[in-house]
Amino acid sequence: MKLLLLKKIVILSCFHIASLSGDILYNKSFSLFSSLLDEREWVLDKNLGDITISKKALISKNIFALKVQKKSFIPSEVIQEVLEDINRYDEFLSNSKTVKSLILGRSDEWIDAYQYISSNIPFLSDRKYFFRISSEKINKKDSLSFVHWYLLDQNQYDVAGKMDEDNAIYLNFGAGLWLAEKQSDGSSIISYIVYIDPGGSIPTFAIEKANRVGIITILEDILAEASKRLKKEEK
Repeated sequence: MKLLLLKKIVILSCFHIASLSGDILYNKSFSLFSSLLDEREWVLDKNLGDITISKKALISKNIFALKVQKKSFIPSEVIQEVLEDINRYDEFLSNSKTVKSLILGRSDEWIDAYQYISSNIPFLSDRKYFFRISSEKINKKDSLSFVHWYLLDQNQYDVAGKMDEDNAIYLNFGAGLWLAEKQSDGSSIISYIVYIDPGGSIPTFAIEKANRVGIITILEDILAEASKRLKKEEK
């Protein structure tokens, strides 16, 4: 049962807060991107049909970062549109019935949102977090990403009264990014890379098992919805 909650965290899934302009002055989750973008030390974990799973050990972390890859002819712009359509996540993401999402702020470059995940499992606490999703490049060396997200500090926003929060564990360390690497046949290798600490006293083996299932599910859900939207555009 614990695995179900962990899958939801990955699927939907700071010491200083934002300035008035919305710029993040410092964020420990954002610091994960230097390791996640680095192509070194990724190790093949599994091949599942047309999906490849790789893992990477991060310094001082007991949970692996994961990367899933799949070849696709869907333009990254369409995938980006799906990823940023937070208010409609419940229409196309698996296991979304127990996840509540709320957009808190936005600019031309980013969207800030809140998610609350109900566990529905006795003795296992709910999870909650703020996150920022953006289509801007992460740094000067970033040539492949088209969307990234990272968790924000708990003091970033006040959502009291908007969502149920009692006894939920706040997640404050995690990040993910989507890459598109063009191929000679016009397709792209779409990659989703993620690291997130689910908090609580969940065994590492359970976290890793759930993370593998969750990251594959999110990749397939997003590409399936992007494919539907692309077909509508082509009619």
